[in-house]
Amino acid sequence: MKTPISALLLIIMLPVSAGAQSGLEQRIEDLEKRVKMLEEQLISRTAPPPQVMPQPGFSAAKFIEPTSSGQRWIRFNADGTFLLRTPAEQFKGTWQKSGAEISIRVPAGLAETFRVSGDTLVDSRNMPWAKARDE
Repeated sequence: MKTPISALLLIIMLPVSAGAQSGLEQRIEDLEKRVKMLEEQLISRTAPPPQVMPQPGFSAAKFIEPTSSGQRWIRFNADGTFLLRTPAEQFKGTWQKSGAEISIRVPAGLAETFRVSGDTLVDSRNMPWAKARDE
């Protein structure tokens, strides 16, 4: 009866073969690479929006699309973020002014550019957005 127990202990204590060990090491290395890639993706998704220095007179401005009866509007915040509200949804993202254009971008990568004309913005559909009177 001592022989089966000794054989079992011998099997448990023997090192894994070199081929199996290198395969295991390769799998661990692949898993470490995958974890690192996932961590980098998570960091890029949770990174704070870049700090943008908006142009004077454009900070904290709200614009309304007149044809929507005030239900579709966008507010530009001084910290370079915006909130776009539509009857069905709302979107948050970052904005940047360059010359006579304002570009907005949401984290999903969608973007829109407005042309600035006085107190009016014109979107890519040629739809005017008027500056809210209470701003």
